[in-house]
Amino acid sequence: EDLQQLRDGIVIRTVAQRKGKTEEENTLVARTKPCDVERIGPSSCRMTLVEGRNQQIRKMMEGIGFRVVKLHRVEFMGIHLAGKDGVLERPGDWAHLDEDEMLLVENAIRLAEEDN
Repeated sequence: EDLQQLRDGIVIRTVAQRKGKTEEENTLVARTKPCDVERIGPSSCRMTLVEGRNQQIRKMMEGIGFRVVKLHRVEFMGIHLAGKDGVLERPGDWAHLDEDEMLLVENAIRLAEEDN
């Protein structure tokens, strides 16, 4: 089953942006990490990645012969991307972070600063 392939991880190709090298030298081939995949409609599914890479969902779907027409992120870094009314629909929509979400952001910044 196609969804099981996604759950188990599939091999995708990514071209890294490195100066002075050919596209072939910059092409990385790797298996994606396993992820949760749930069919939510006849032509739609929900995917949960632990660590997403550039265009990863699109590349994964292409890898099993499907094309992504619409992609909607519902959560990032443990922060649900929904306003008080429950939905952020358009580019530019925004919502205030609650106290727990601010702690997530502050901890991520602290960890990034420690890595540098």
